[in-house]
Amino acid sequence: MVDPLLVNCLWSHRHPPRSGGKAVGTLSGPCLREITNLMLVRASSIDLNPEVFQSCLADLGRFCSPRRPSVDEEDEDEDDEMEQGMSCLEDYMDQLQPVCREALVRYTQDVEEKPDLDRRIARSCLAAERRFCEGVPHSVQRVISESATADEELTLHDLMFECLVEHKNHADMELECKAAIEHFQILSLKDVRISRSFHEDCHDSIVRFCPAVTAEGAPPAVMTKMAAVMCLSRSLLEQKLLALPNETHSIPEACARHIRFELLSRSESLVLDLTLAVACEADRKLYCSHAPKGLGEALECLRDHRSRLSPECHREVFSRDQLAMAESRSDFKLMTTCAEMIHSHCENFKHNFLLLECLKKTSDGLGDLFDADCRHLVIERLQTQRLDHRLSPRLNSNCRIDIRMFCAEELRADNAKPFENGNAVARCLQRQYAVRPSNEGKSLLSPSCAKYMRELLISANLNHHMDPLLAEVCHGDLSEHCSEDLALSAVDGEKSQGTVIECLRRQVAQNKVKNDSCVVEVLRLALASKADIDVDPVLARDCAASLEAICGSTAQGSGRQMKCLLKALDAKNPAMEEACRRSLEVRRELWEMSAKRPDLLDWRTLVKEINASQSRNLIIGILLTIVGAVFVVGLCCGRRTRCVARSTKNR
Repeated sequence: MVDPLLVNCLWSHRHPPRSGGKAVGTLSGPCLREITNLMLVRASSIDLNPEVFQSCLADLGRFCSPRRPSVDEEDEDEDDEMEQGMSCLEDYMDQLQPVCREALVRYTQDVEEKPDLDRRIARSCLAAERRFCEGVPHSVQRVISESATADEELTLHDLMFECLVEHKNHADMELECKAAIEHFQILSLKDVRISRSFHEDCHDSIVRFCPAVTAEGAPPAVMTKMAAVMCLSRSLLEQKLLALPNETHSIPEACARHIRFELLSRSESLVLDLTLAVACEADRKLYCSHAPKGLGEALECLRDHRSRLSPECHREVFSRDQLAMAESRSDFKLMTTCAEMIHSHCENFKHNFLLLECLKKTSDGLGDLFDADCRHLVIERLQTQRLDHRLSPRLNSNCRIDIRMFCAEELRADNAKPFENGNAVARCLQRQYAVRPSNEGKSLLSPSCAKYMRELLISANLNHHMDPLLAEVCHGDLSEHCSEDLALSAVDGEKSQGTVIECLRRQVAQNKVKNDSCVVEVLRLALASKADIDVDPVLARDCAASLEAICGSTAQGSGRQMKCLLKALDAKNPAMEEACRRSLEVRRELWEMSAKRPDLLDWRTLVKEINASQSRNLIIGILLTIVGAVFVVGLCCGRRTRCVARSTKNR
């Protein structure tokens, strides 16, 4: 007969304290394997963990007093009584006495390491472990048996539980097992120490980046895993956006892996994201009552209704979008919907924020061979990136210097808002892209930023959904004036190839659009093509032959090719095709409308427009006349204020 006290002692030393950054091994591999087997046997034969039972007698009586059973219930399964007692303690974990809470934390630590120690999981997940995670215990046991000590086990002890979590939504997963796993996930959020590997790998990062979460000497109750994940995820986001090197001020990869796993789990279910669930409860009932709380559906539904959400809910959804855009592996919906496409075409981009661009390029190349659901979701995510500069890691990466140089005021305005509000930073960069002051045709923006802005403008000219603000403010006008083109463009606009935007341009040029907000957005988009014809794919396509025939010798840059085409248009050059003539006339009308709207131009663009105008001398003359008139009036009329003595003025 094995002494239970000896077993408990050995079991408590299987993860010895770390000294000097290295694990001090005390148990041999064969010993750890034997102790683990003994603990599994004991867990399957007793009703309640002895340590928990002894430490929690008072709390069991206070919170979990069983009702008196009836005669018909006397033969109920004892397993149910045990499970009810343990579930009761877990439900009241925040109110337990310190001794009981510590015992419960130690027990749940053991369960995460070896899920079968929990009879609920052992009973309901046996088939799932064999079906999905058969290789995990073999790999763990092989490492233990081949090693003199069990140090290597420290890196593997949470693999079984993670395996079950990863497969809990599989079609072949038993509902009882899924419920047991999700229950344990919820429990682990209540104390950061329950997930032993998370606590060990992220302890230093928590101390460094999250002093408010775990202050020195603070009681364990305040150290919730949920708060730690939220704090560390913000630091991870800054690390991603600022491209910080892997140094002491960065979160180590071992900890970052845990954060990504927790964020992925959180984005799957509102049950695992209590902050979002509380903030969005009213909005969910109003807009998403039909959507299940799991499988990422509830969060996706809230995203679809973002413009209608309450400020509190909108802020939380925006925060999760920031993380999803910077770290695609934390986006449950994307990783599940596009799993096959990622594995087949974009596995090398899985670890950075270029994953969406890889999927988009692959989708464009494969056409109908690309998964339709994945394509639609990728388009939605790219649209989300264009809502706010904080949601676009590529914009921040390519244009960081340009934003601070040209758009500091817009940056402050956007950052002051808790969620997206028109993307003033991107609008500012778009204006700067249109300014080409030198004869070399170079943009004021840095090469990397100009290249990225060019990419954004091309995509917006091809698909109106890629300019979310335009799509929103012009929704009614599109339905009224461009319904046929809209119907042929598909739900996400990918089949429009610029026809929807072209229809809208014609309507604005003909003054048929009375919605001023829509007119402003169409004019903004049209301004960029004046400096670079290639950002307007429809115009470039319509004028390709005319450009080659008439302006073949004209060098690119500074809008030279556009000036050449406009000169040919004025001269009624017979070599110009009719389609090119019509497109140019529409755009020239839009540019003339833009020149009458100072709110669309900054001072550089305004100077450029005046300099290029045929009435330049008249405009300059009028401005000088106004300034001169003010000067003359001042000389003739004298001062308007009453003169007073100097002694009176200095009092």
